Amino acid sequence: DLLCISGAFLYAVSNVVQELWVKNYGPQLFLTRLGLCGSAISFTQAAIFERHALTNAHWTGAAIGAWVGYSASLTSLYYLTSWFLVNADAALFNLSLLTSDVYAVLFSLFALKRAVSWLYFISFVLTLSGLLVYHRAPSATTAAEAMAAVDASDERG
Repeated sequence: DLLCISGAFLYAVSNVVQELWVKNYGPQLFLTRLGLCGSAISFTQAAIFERHALTNAHWTGAAIGAWVGYSASLTSLYYLTSWFLVNADAALFNLSLLTSDVYAVLFSLFALKRAVSWLYFISFVLTLSGLLVYHRAPSATTAAEAMAAVDASDERG
């Protein structure tokens, strides 16, 4: 349980830092640094921990296609996240992610023909209510303020 709580906390911190970078320095600089730093860390980890698995892997067309699809989906996720954070804030982003579980429930109901506990529907209504209540108030920083901050940082160099 402690690892789960720690992971959720660190994910929330990462989204707040993303919002800070996107609103203060612009989405282009954020995505550039994320890509460069992420690639360096990933290549280093792969070279250290997964060297043998990568050399022994059977690189079929399906495996390469799955890797390309995964990379494309993560690229889209981070691009759309930065766009979302320019227009809203990290708290709304995290609350919106909580509602995405409805797709897993729909898959479970229709594809797997499995019943879902009635408690899920109560939690979903509570989460959706929290999202709607939070969304009623204006964002702490508007898109215009964020872009003004980006322009000011561009002028500074």
